[in-house]
Amino acid sequence: ARRPGERDRAVTRVDAREMTPAGDLEYTVKTLPASAEEIARCGTLRRRVHEWLASPDRTGKHDDDPELDEILDPSGDAWIRFLRARNSNVDKAFKMMSNHLAWRCDYRPWTITPAEIEHQNVTGKVRVGGLDSRDGRPVLVFDDSKENSKDHEMQLRSLVYHVCRVDRACRRNPNLGKYLLFIHLRDFKLSKAPGRKQSANTLSLLQDQFPERLGRAILYKPPTVFAAMLSMVKPFMTEVTRNKIIAVTGNVDPGGKNDEKMRGIAGDDWRTLTGATMPQSSPEISPGYDHVSAWAEVVREHAEEEERRRAWAESRDKGSRINHEFARSDSVSSMDVSDKAQHVVGKAGAKKKSKMAPEEPGSRRTSHDGSVDVFFDAKETIKPVKSKSWFGF
Repeated sequence: ARRPGERDRAVTRVDAREMTPAGDLEYTVKTLPASAEEIARCGTLRRRVHEWLASPDRTGKHDDDPELDEILDPSGDAWIRFLRARNSNVDKAFKMMSNHLAWRCDYRPWTITPAEIEHQNVTGKVRVGGLDSRDGRPVLVFDDSKENSKDHEMQLRSLVYHVCRVDRACRRNPNLGKYLLFIHLRDFKLSKAPGRKQSANTLSLLQDQFPERLGRAILYKPPTVFAAMLSMVKPFMTEVTRNKIIAVTGNVDPGGKNDEKMRGIAGDDWRTLTGATMPQSSPEISPGYDHVSAWAEVVREHAEEEERRRAWAESRDKGSRINHEFARSDSVSSMDVSDKAQHVVGKAGAKKKSKMAPEEPGSRRTSHDGSVDVFFDAKETIKPVKSKSWFGF
């Protein structure tokens, strides 16, 4: 007989074979449900992260992050993604997540605008192609052969902007959680290939800042010389990432083996989404990319996101945004409220126990997302993590 949670742990392995109803392997499409053991560890991770945010070194530094509440939502998938990215080690997951939040605080990705990075995008070297018609995953397209800039800092800002777009799409669709990465390599040349540091920076961004988001990485028609480049970056990849990589070589005519493989992964419109086999407006432009229409969609999406942020800021400024120490969950193990909400004062002036007060040590309480949080007998002492930015500066 299986022990509780045993099946759930089994389906989270990277060699799982569960399929979505009409598409790719399930673990490459969405974040799989947590086991009972993972749920308990997520509760511990939430508590530690909120204690860290409330520490003297961090208090107030994250208040202007418009997506912080989404990221730390106990019903969201950030907790289980960071936990799984560190093989369920809570200490390592805590360090990874606190580093990510510190990176957001320092880099402030929400301040990047389309006007700032448009010149980096006229060739279509990095773009979001749309949603695949099989499972609805966002499709992120890379084409380094169309590099048009030597400004590494702006290259990174453009990359961060598009990866954040993909991350939001995954985060806000509970049926997803993963994206599809398509890398054009047909015109790959060493002279235009990113350097080792740039490649490591890109991998660090995808793995360390947005862990467990990648569903599939498609290497489209890689030349022999690309094997040397791949060997350079493989040491920076996790085993999970390596197992998600698929190479498409040879004939991709309709009805062929490769065509069927891609239809099974991205749907019938995989060529339109990725630009594969599509015409080029000029040799400097990535196949299938039309900057005017593509950038109009980026600007429209950005305007919608800015409106969302304005509404959030107005709500915060009016005082209706609840303090983050109380807003994350009705499960109090995800925050430290022992010194702040033990009691509330009634009309007669008598004190009574607050609904937000923690339970007795060792007791359990179920949060609104169905997880079970465990209260411990002694509070841990959490030292704030002094993190580096993801690009190593």
